[in-house]
Amino acid sequence: IIKYIYSQVDADGIGKKVYRHQLGSLQSQDVLIYQENNSNFNVSVTNTNSKDFVIINISSTFKPDTNEIWMRNAKSETEKFWLI
Repeated sequence: IIKYIYSQVDADGIGKKVYRHQLGSLQSQDVLIYQENNSNFNVSVTNTNSKDFVIINISSTFKPDTNEIWMRNAKSETEKFWLI
């Protein structure tokens, strides 16, 4: 089963939600992993070069730039993200 993790952006192009999607299923069945409620922060998702880990980056939309990095094993569905 192939699963993808992606961020959903609002009307201003700011990432606010992170979902897990199973290939072949409806988008309405996607699982919400993270939601950022503070409008001063943007959320994005990426993988490490090795593809072993998924990274959620929560960054400020203001100066000075600030951010948090959360990471998890890409192959695990149950492991929680941890703060780096």
